[in-house]
Amino acid sequence: MLFMEHVPMSYLPAVTSIEGVTLAAGSVIYAYSAQGVVLPLENKMRKPNDMLGFFGVISISVSFISAVYVTTGFLSYLTYGDYLKGSITLNLTNTPLDFSVKGMLLLMTYCGYLIQHYPVVEMLWPYVQKRFGGDKECTNLMLDYALRYTVVVMSFALAYAIPNFKDIIPFVGITAGMMLALFFPPLLETVVFLERWRKGCTVILIYNVSLNIFYITLGVLFVMVGIYSDYRALSDHNR
Repeated sequence: MLFMEHVPMSYLPAVTSIEGVTLAAGSVIYAYSAQGVVLPLENKMRKPNDMLGFFGVISISVSFISAVYVTTGFLSYLTYGDYLKGSITLNLTNTPLDFSVKGMLLLMTYCGYLIQHYPVVEMLWPYVQKRFGGDKECTNLMLDYALRYTVVVMSFALAYAIPNFKDIIPFVGITAGMMLALFFPPLLETVVFLERWRKGCTVILIYNVSLNIFYITLGVLFVMVGIYSDYRALSDHNR
C-alpha cells in the first residue's frame, strides 16, 4: 500500500463525528483484546519481572504493534478512502503481492490463534478434568485436546454464524473492552488502596481519586455513546 496510488488527502475528511470516534475506539480496544493473555503468559515466563517496565515485554511489544496498526490503517485509508471495507484484507486483490500478504496473515492467525484461547482453556480445564477426567494420562490428554478443539471450533462457528460481524466488533470493544480498560481498573484500585491513600499525603489522595473518577467517567461515556452509535450503525445496515 505504500507504493500504490493514494487518494489525495484534500478529498478525505479531516475530522469525523463523535459516533465515528466511538466506533473507532471500539475497534481499537478490540484489536488489543489479547490483554487477557498477559497474566497467564507472565506466570509462565522464566523471568516474570521482565514483563513490566519501560523497556519490558509489554511496553516494547505494544509499541511495536501500535506502530504497525497505525501505519497500516493510515496507508490503507489513503489508498482506498471511503471504499475501505470492514477488514483491509477484503480490499486486497489476487495479485502476487496481495496474495502473499493474505498468506502471511493466514500464517499469523494460525500461529497466534491458539495463544489467545490459552486463558479460556486454562480456566475451563480444572472443571472439565474434575467432571469428565480419569486416572489415566491418556484419557486426560484426549480430554485436553477435545476441550481445545471445542473452543476453537465454537469461536469459528460464532464468527461464521453472526451476520454483519464487522459491526459487532466495535460493539464488543466499546462495551467489554472499555469496561475492562477504563472502568474496572480505576474502580478496583480505588477500593483496594483508598485506606492507604488516606493515611498518606492528602494531595496524593485527591490526585489519585480524581484521576480514577476521570477514567471511570470517560469509560462510562464511551460505553453509552458507543452503544448508541453501534446500534444506529446496525439499524442502518439492516434497513
